[in-house]
Amino acid sequence: MRQTFARGAVTLAVAFVAACGGSTTTTQPSPPTPAASPTGATLTDLRVDGPASVPPGGSAQYTATATYSDGSSRNVTADAKWTSTNDSVLSVTPAGGMTTHATGFADVVATLGTRSHSREVVVVPEGRYLVKAFASEDQVTAMIYGVRVEVVSGPAAGLAATTDWDGLALLVGVPTDAQLRFTKDGYDPAVQSVHVSNNWAEVRVQMLSSAARPSLPGGYQLMISSAPCADGTVLPEQVRTRVYGARIWNAGARVMVELDAANFALQFCPICGETRGNRFSGQAEALDARFTLEEYAAPFDWNAGVYPNVVERLPDGRLLVIAGHAIVAPTGSGFSGTLDGSIAVFDSLNIGTDTSLPAAFCQSTSHQFILRKSP
Repeated sequence: MRQTFARGAVTLAVAFVAACGGSTTTTQPSPPTPAASPTGATLTDLRVDGPASVPPGGSAQYTATATYSDGSSRNVTADAKWTSTNDSVLSVTPAGGMTTHATGFADVVATLGTRSHSREVVVVPEGRYLVKAFASEDQVTAMIYGVRVEVVSGPAAGLAATTDWDGLALLVGVPTDAQLRFTKDGYDPAVQSVHVSNNWAEVRVQMLSSAARPSLPGGYQLMISSAPCADGTVLPEQVRTRVYGARIWNAGARVMVELDAANFALQFCPICGETRGNRFSGQAEALDARFTLEEYAAPFDWNAGVYPNVVERLPDGRLLVIAGHAIVAPTGSGFSGTLDGSIAVFDSLNIGTDTSLPAAFCQSTSHQFILRKSP
């Protein structure tokens, strides 16, 4: 769960995307000479260019190009701030020079003023590639969390990854030809061959459920209790456990949850296209169910911020925000599991211009998340 206060029969499809490829050469071209700076024009866009794949121990030069409101553009490689999203995989110099250190992937990021742009770089030996493997439900095409994807043939046999919240597993170091096996309890295993010819490939697998999905619709009491905070923070006692009424209903492939029995601070979220504060969504999978409670994100660049799914107004006027990913399993009285996310108290939430910082913030992978069926 990220902390964001200032702003990823069985039916198969394999797509090869050359556009995201790049030369694996380690030759460093000289950056082009910057054009003259436009006068009185404002920055409207920023673009990063450079190879999409580089071997471990290799290097490459990345360039940044700015576009302005008068239509002009210029090379701003020397002016931009350069960073890497994973310094253990690759590092970037202040001039945009990149050096790779270990197999993996990371973004080369350039920032100029309020604009940022990134270039995804795959770091693999020659003849090895990145495979993006997606797993979804056969009947409802909803993405599946927690599927193990393993290479079961060839020199990379045993290489494995698990699908994330969006049903995506990233396998770094797959050879040109390999077989992938998809497994998760409650689903029939699936095996698919993959051939990669240009840096990376994408594989999509629809998995058949071998177990009945739990039935979620109905009335519940939702209890969320704080676990010990990762950084040792102690939350105010009155927010450590919250109890709400909850109504769950089907909405196509997903389920919706609406909360009551509390003073929720409802607000329209323009970038989300909906009113938020007392509802969130989820889906039933084989054997369990999962829910997404989106967190607060501050306005960034030209974009408005994100208003959270669950915001309760406390008696003192402050705002309690509960956010994260919850996974629950059926019990005799409903569903029980954990919330990987945060419980935070804000004085206010600004999604227009300024950033709101929490007065108290508790991050944990194991907050209690319990749904008890109403009588």
